[in-house]
Amino acid sequence: MRMLRSSLGPLAFVLVCVASQSATGQKLLHWKLHGGEKLALEMKQQIGMELTMFGAPVKVSTDMLMEIDWNVTHVADDGVMTVEQTIRRITMAMTAPGMEPVEFDSDTADKAEGAAKELAKGITPLLAGAFTQRMRPTGEVVDVQLTEQAARAFEASPAAGQLKSIFTKDGLKNLTGQVAAELPSEPVSKGDTWNRKLDIKLPQGQFKADVQYTYAGTERQGGVTAEKIDVEMTLDFGEGMNLEIGQGGPMQAKVQAKSQDNTGVMYFDADAGRLLSTKMTQDMTLQTKVGDTVIDQKVRSTMEMTLRPAK
Repeated sequence: MRMLRSSLGPLAFVLVCVASQSATGQKLLHWKLHGGEKLALEMKQQIGMELTMFGAPVKVSTDMLMEIDWNVTHVADDGVMTVEQTIRRITMAMTAPGMEPVEFDSDTADKAEGAAKELAKGITPLLAGAFTQRMRPTGEVVDVQLTEQAARAFEASPAAGQLKSIFTKDGLKNLTGQVAAELPSEPVSKGDTWNRKLDIKLPQGQFKADVQYTYAGTERQGGVTAEKIDVEMTLDFGEGMNLEIGQGGPMQAKVQAKSQDNTGVMYFDADAGRLLSTKMTQDMTLQTKVGDTVIDQKVRSTMEMTLRPAK
């Protein structure tokens, strides 16, 4: 087995690739979108947390859906692709002790009531503008630019910090990187692996991710022969993160992963040169220390993505 290593920019659980068969049986994994191509990206995330505070369990769940329209506006001679992206729809559902379940859909935001109405005030402005991503055939994201309208809308949004952080320039680069992850520049054979080591910066702090990808050959998916890539990831929370605790403002918290099992699989349509689907599951047991307070957390998160031709 030959080790291939590449360094990726944004946090990404997704490796997508296009493959071409060579005489030696190796595959070159590269993107090859076309000018004028229009695609629809759907991202689903489910997060379930069980916290133990002062010996009492607390369960919290969040489901989130994002639908993003892709419009390939330009492909340069060197293969760099420019993709204009517009967030078309966001839905959220949340449950927590002591509060009524909250459900929000940006398509019906004008009918929202109660807590969903407050959520609408923060999310609706985020749908007001587009952003542009430039990426190389390897999937490396060169840059992400917000339109002036989008920059104003994102800045004005009263959305909560963690949600709003997705819609900063760095946050969007991380988001797009989950779909357009950087790939090896050399051809790969079944069983080859490559790694990525990432430094992820969030408003709450910084942590590291070590991701290993394994090319697993081809498999039929959705009526086409797809390239399969297995994924394993390890997170390191380092020295701690700044968490918003009640009304007291940011406090330094030490987050430690007691156990973690983060795995996934991705499928890629070699002929179309784009992602078909991906699924990543995270199971972690975390311990957070804030002063003398210790909070034990069990987190299970599932992220699914699909990229299809736009209707």
